[in-house]
Amino acid sequence: MENRNRAGYTAMEGPGLEIIMYDNIGGGIGLNFNDYIINDVDIMNIINDLRVAGAEAISINDQRIIASSEVKCGGPIIRVNGKSIGTPFVINAIGDPQLLMAAVNAPGTYGDNLTKIYGIGLQPYVKDKVEVAAYKGSFKFNYAKTMEEGE
Repeated sequence: MENRNRAGYTAMEGPGLEIIMYDNIGGGIGLNFNDYIINDVDIMNIINDLRVAGAEAISINDQRIIASSEVKCGGPIIRVNGKSIGTPFVINAIGDPQLLMAAVNAPGTYGDNLTKIYGIGLQPYVKDKVEVAAYKGSFKFNYAKTMEEGE
C-alpha cells in the first residue's frame, strides 16, 4: 500500500493548502498579453515551491501530480496528465500548512511576484482537510523493461 501511496495511485487527505489561481483579466499597459495569463511555467514554479516546502501530495483541478506528470500550455488552457483544464486552477497540496503558505505567499516568492507584478490571482487557503485525487492514468513503457534480480 505504501508504494501505491507514493506513486500517487491512491486518493489522499490531510491538512494543507487549497490555492485558487486565475488570470489577470484587467491586463496592463506596455507588457505582453501573455504576461497576464497563467502559463505552464507559472504552475510548475508553484508546484516546485510546494514540493520544496514538503508537500506530500499535489493535484491541479483533480489531476494528481506525479513524477511523470506534464503541465503544458495550450493557449487559454493548460494540459495536465493529458487532460485540458482552464482557469480557475485549483491546486490542492497536503503538508504542513504554514510551510506551504510561506512557500507561495511570502514576500519575494514566485507566487508573491505573480500577484504583485502581473496581477495574477493567487489565493491560498489553509485547510484542515485537503483532498488530493488519485492518479487516473497508466504507465506505458515502450523501451524500458523490468530486469530480473541479479542481472
